[in-house]
Amino acid sequence: MSRRLAHNPESIDNFLVEVRNCIAHTDVQANPFFFLVKPTEECTSKYRLYRPESAVLLVSNLIFCFPRIFLEIFFASIISLFWTMNYSHSKLNRERSCDSLFVSHYTRARSKSNKDVYYGTAIESPNSFLLYLNHTRFKSQQILNSLEQNGITNVFVNNKTLPLFATLKLHFQQFKVSFLILKYAVGEKNLLVSQRRILIKAARFQHSRSTLANLILRDTLGKLIFLIRPKRVVITLEGHAHEAMLINLRDEHFPQVQIVVYQHAPVVHSQFNVKRVVSMLGTSDLVLTSGYKTKNFFLSQRPHARVEILGSPKFRTFEYQKKDVSRLRVLLTPEAAKESLIDMAHLARELSLTMPRALFVFRPHPDTSKRGMIHLSKLLNGLSNVQISELPLSTDLKSSHITLFRSSSAALEGMAFGSLPIHFELGGNGSLNPLFDTKFSVNAFYEYEGLSKYLNTLNLLNFQQESNQREFFEEFLLYFSEYRDFKVLVR
Repeated sequence: MSRRLAHNPESIDNFLVEVRNCIAHTDVQANPFFFLVKPTEECTSKYRLYRPESAVLLVSNLIFCFPRIFLEIFFASIISLFWTMNYSHSKLNRERSCDSLFVSHYTRARSKSNKDVYYGTAIESPNSFLLYLNHTRFKSQQILNSLEQNGITNVFVNNKTLPLFATLKLHFQQFKVSFLILKYAVGEKNLLVSQRRILIKAARFQHSRSTLANLILRDTLGKLIFLIRPKRVVITLEGHAHEAMLINLRDEHFPQVQIVVYQHAPVVHSQFNVKRVVSMLGTSDLVLTSGYKTKNFFLSQRPHARVEILGSPKFRTFEYQKKDVSRLRVLLTPEAAKESLIDMAHLARELSLTMPRALFVFRPHPDTSKRGMIHLSKLLNGLSNVQISELPLSTDLKSSHITLFRSSSAALEGMAFGSLPIHFELGGNGSLNPLFDTKFSVNAFYEYEGLSKYLNTLNLLNFQQESNQREFFEEFLLYFSEYRDFKVLVR
């Protein structure tokens, strides 16, 4: 028996927004369950149910809700004891103040780079301070030591874990929120059985590690704002729970602080919570975008905040690329999520068998886990015309004729190198395609056969024409503009 969605992603998203607005507790904003970031399989998996309208399973879910919460608390306690050495924080100078407090993400890609992969040079001002959210298994002190070796000292790394007593206290505080969610699930009239069951899951999720990580972040950021007194807090914009939570923190406790949100990744029209986060901003706040396309997108939402183009570290100038026309070269660019990796691997396998003369270069996302890489190697084993690349992204894009993508920004970057982006989403509808419904006519396929037929019709000589490469490049510039001076934009 497989799990399925009882409602389409947009209906689920609207329902979750309605519920989180009805529950009068700010900690609900910290629960990622209430924020559907993108309608991908990995993001919607937590809303899938066995026999969604089963009243028997509703009762069962309700009975086992609190035992499962206590199980979450037990595992959180074990993690807390295990990571005792991770509690040490860098000390902050109470006398220090700064203009801008940047909230960024420490990922595997950042650990291999000397610069911040989100804000680029914007954080290099001596009057800025950097708070990293740790998305790796490195301990906070390890990251701090590494950054200090590269001359970055105005930085603090947030922990996801607290000492045991603090962990138990935080879980105890969340029982009130879980009760409020369950009260709504059971007592609200006109809810479907499937909706009640989704809310029971939400009540459990209030005690999840990701929710507690957001609550720890809120506490850390509040202390940092109090200590270093920034004029503004700068956060990335993707529609996550912590973004709305931090704006609420500002509204409640630090109304004098400006919020600046930076859209760094492609936006798809199904990212409803991106629009909602922007709608929370006030007239003194600022929306920064990577290019003209996304600036126009946000202006169409009529936000209260000012919208400006910051640009992107991905920007580059035009260079003609001499392509090898002896053999079709296709680059596959999955996202970091496991489902995206597997789906793209199955696509590579299918195409390699139907197009033995073409070369397929599979480029895993920099944040792909070791387990994911092992699984990928097994899936692609024995395919002589498929390669797993470890080269720099620019090198792969320069040599490719086609970049296959689902929602990755790599395909947009590929246009700067004369690589044609093609969207592929097995069984999809275009909701994850950042080039969907734009003037640039990108080819999109939702099944293997149509894509294979199209690739076989391509004339590789067209990829050599400078006029075609310049057309791609002009579209690239609309998404990733030249970097502007951050200090000038925020004045």
